[in-house]
Amino acid sequence: MRIGLRGRFVAVLVGVAALTLAVAAVTLLSPLDARLRADAVRTLSSELRDGRGALTPLRAADLRAPSRQASPGPTRGRRSGPPTGLPRDVPLRRAIRSLRRRTLAEIELFDGRGRSLLPGEGGEQDVDRDLIRTALRVPGVHTRTHESRHPPEAVAALAVQLRDGSTVVAQATQSLRSVDNAVDVVARAVVLAGIAGLVGALLVGTLLAGRIVRRLRRLRATALRVARDGPAAEMPSETGTDEVADLSRAFATMQRRLREQEEARKAFVATASHELRTPLSSLRLMLDMLRGDLEAQPPALADARDQAARAETQTERLSTLADQLLQLSRVDAGLPPRTEPVQVDEVVRSVVAEFDVRIADERRDVTLTIDGERWVDGDPGAVAQIVRILVDNALRHARGAPVRVVVGATASAPALRVEDDGPGVPAAQRESIFLRFARGQDAGEGFGLGLAIARELARSMGGELTLDPAAPGARFVLTLPEGAPR
Repeated sequence: MRIGLRGRFVAVLVGVAALTLAVAAVTLLSPLDARLRADAVRTLSSELRDGRGALTPLRAADLRAPSRQASPGPTRGRRSGPPTGLPRDVPLRRAIRSLRRRTLAEIELFDGRGRSLLPGEGGEQDVDRDLIRTALRVPGVHTRTHESRHPPEAVAALAVQLRDGSTVVAQATQSLRSVDNAVDVVARAVVLAGIAGLVGALLVGTLLAGRIVRRLRRLRATALRVARDGPAAEMPSETGTDEVADLSRAFATMQRRLREQEEARKAFVATASHELRTPLSSLRLMLDMLRGDLEAQPPALADARDQAARAETQTERLSTLADQLLQLSRVDAGLPPRTEPVQVDEVVRSVVAEFDVRIADERRDVTLTIDGERWVDGDPGAVAQIVRILVDNALRHARGAPVRVVVGATASAPALRVEDDGPGVPAAQRESIFLRFARGQDAGEGFGLGLAIARELARSMGGELTLDPAAPGARFVLTLPEGAPR
């Protein structure tokens, strides 16, 4: 039979409560009984020792009572009364009464031979002869507990030397029924508390488990709905602070990210299809015209050459777009970049040198300023690609204005700045230019992917690419984690 989460949760709570009750009973009742018995014996021994002063003033003659005044004493059930076997005015009676009042126990007196000195008291049947002999041999109070008696009793014996040098043994016997009663009261309290705890655990566990199970079932139903309908399915939000609420919010975050990724994927596919359709259509038209020029009689070689050059340009655009889409796919796949020390100034020099021919052809003013060696931790290829994108972007959008590439540092990390004195970026586009396929009004033949790729590459290496809004033209700032020289 399958046991659900609710049954398991309730069973665990009840089991823990029962185990707690059992452990409490074992660790409390037995030590409590032993402790109370030990305390009772210790108290009886102490009181007997402190009360022996009632006997020391007596003499051997005070222990003998006229036999004619002796009468049958009461049974053991009436021990709490005065010793009826003695005259009311003898010193022994007063001493026994004082001891009984002090120890709250039954008192027996024995002489040096172990014979009872309280005739008619009827207590000799419970006399502990071994304890009396031990008290006569060894000074001090000697105690023993008789568990076989009903009720159990604690017995203490002490040898006392009288005023005339004779020795008697005082034996005090105290019932332990009060100890048993106290332990019984505690045991009943523990049992009642345990039963109440079990019932409470059962009720609370049932309510709590039911609530958790209902919330988990809602999450399961929502997950199945998302699997069936896609990320667009709605997910109920939780406002609590427990783990189930955290799990629900995590699911909601995952669903939101999936929805965003799905929307980005659709937009990416739609835009990429559009961007691919235009150069492909142009390339097809140019190839048709080229074939027509070549098939003409005589062949129009000049026009054919012109169409071939245009086709080559469109092919380069398609190649560039394919490379950029491949880079985006790698970034989206979350592949970790290489991490090694990179000398930024050397990478920048190499990349700027790649534009020498273009700079000369376009007669552009590009200056490179390097403030010493700068090392970062990152991927050399990714750093070079970012610099290449920024320089190309500046050359295309600066409208002939000077371009400056500066390798320096910020207050926290090495930085690279690529800036120009062109028209700059409108305030409304300062963030959107980093989005995929986002192009300004003067984007020309670009695809709007360069800056998006550059920012994603920078962030994958733990850095950031930003646009400085305070610059008069366009100033892009790249920061990367500082690295140690190799």
